[in-house]
Amino acid sequence: MAHQVSFTAETMALQRALESARPEGTRLFTDPFAVSFLSRPLWLAAEVARVPVVGGLVARLYDAVVSGPRASAVAGTKLIDDTVVEAVRDGVGRVVLLGDGFDSRAWRLAELPGSRGGGSGSAGTQEAKVAAVRGVEPVGELRFLPVDFEVDDLEMSLRAAGLGASAS
Repeated sequence: MAHQVSFTAETMALQRALESARPEGTRLFTDPFAVSFLSRPLWLAAEVARVPVVGGLVARLYDAVVSGPRASAVAGTKLIDDTVVEAVRDGVGRVVLLGDGFDSRAWRLAELPGSRGGGSGSAGTQEAKVAAVRGVEPVGELRFLPVDFEVDDLEMSLRAAGLGASAS
């Protein structure tokens, strides 16, 4: 049975792709993998956003139609990036991102070598993520943890994946 991909995960990837399309020096982060997670219509929007001169119109149009989420998503991505990097630098050896959707930190944050992490979320979204990054090695050790937060026991799922509190 084919699993459905999360709409939220895809729109978050679009917002990271739009931020990544901004001129270097003005963007808060770069996510080269974000466009890989997009369906064709959103991929086209992200590609147009990379075109000099007219590219900025895509983000402005998005903001005019759906005000608020992009700024929040971009700020949240930067905050989580910085928090994860700081935690790993401070000696945290394991990071689990809950409901991580199409998050690509395991591939794009160079500061993660030696860390161990996992991402949890819907099976369909994780299948699509794995397919999109096939052949690209994550920076640290990565485990996927398909979890339905409304049904599954998170603690049991973490233990089964070797990511429980007692795991080394």
